[in-house]
Amino acid sequence: MNELIYLDTNFFVYLFSQESDNLEKINKKLNTKRIYTSCLTYDEFIWAIRKLFGKETSIKAAEFILNLEFLHFLELNRIMLSISKEVLENSDLKPRDSIHYATLQIMNIKNLVTDDRDFSKIKNDIKVIGVENFMKNL
Repeated sequence: MNELIYLDTNFFVYLFSQESDNLEKINKKLNTKRIYTSCLTYDEFIWAIRKLFGKETSIKAAEFILNLEFLHFLELNRIMLSISKEVLENSDLKPRDSIHYATLQIMNIKNLVTDDRDFSKIKNDIKVIGVENFMKNL
């Protein structure tokens, strides 16, 4: 059975920038894995694209992420937010990152694909994998 993998926002920004031929290959490879992200990632991704490229492109980005067949969205709940609060108290993670971290903890996901170096500063059992490194090893 494949390990669970959690994708952070910067992965989707990377993926959105790929050529369609390359994207098809990536999609096929990721369909063989157990890939998750938070609903919060959707918000962060759309907002990042909107800030960079405007509203029209952000709408295309929303359609893009919602149509990724391999991706499973995890809903937030009160328990995750409570753990997030504890993480905020005990680390230097930003509030949104603490929610991602809490989601990883609750769902027992040990692999995080991100270029956000803040996650590497926390002593834990989560393996932080850079986006390009993850893509090279697909």
